[in-house]
Formats: sequence, C-alpha cells, structure tokens
Amino acid sequence: MGVYRFEDLRVWQAAKEQCDRVGDLIRRPTFRIDGGLSSQMNDASISVMNNIAEGFLFICIERRLTTCYCAAEGRKYIEASEMTELVSLNEKIFRMLRRFQSTLRL
Repeated sequence: MGVYRFEDLRVWQAAKEQCDRVGDLIRRPTFRIDGGLSSQMNDASISVMNNIAEGFLFICIERRLTTCYCAAEGRKYIEASEMTELVSLNEKIFRMLRRFQSTLRL
C-alpha cells in the first residue's frame, strides 16, 4: 500500500511529535526568558515538518535543533535526561530521513 499524504509518513509523524514537544518546552517560564533560543528551537522544529511535507530533505535543520537542545540543557532549562530523550528522537528522525532520501530519484 502506498503513501498518498505526507501526514501518513512515519518520519513526518515523528517530526510532528518533536514539534509538539518543542512547543511544550518553549512555554516553560525558563524558556520565555531566552527568546533567541526559544525562537531557534521553534523555527527548527517547524522547518523539519515543513521540509518533509514539501519534499525537501534539509538535514542541517535536524542538527540545528540538536544543538539547541544541548544549549537548553547547558542553561538548565531542561534536565540532562530530557535532553537525551529529545536528541534521540531527533536522531531517529534523521535516520528516517536518510532512509527515505535513499529511495528518491534526484
């Protein structure tokens, strides 16, 4: 059975989950203080979803979000265990995108 909507792609669903998690993070009071980091994380997580939906595979956005998670942990906005979990989700999306990319004829 084929995939007819981008919403049915597991990689897009994982990116949506990540975007939702970032949305939860940036609503925390500690994140509100740091508008620059919050904005970067929000933009990157939304860009991943949009790029998958548009058919582009800009892997660099995945790396940007990972560094934002690291910055958030370093600033004590999130716990190390939460950062590890979020980075793992991000890496899962990265691997899914790589597999998906290998199936495309460019």
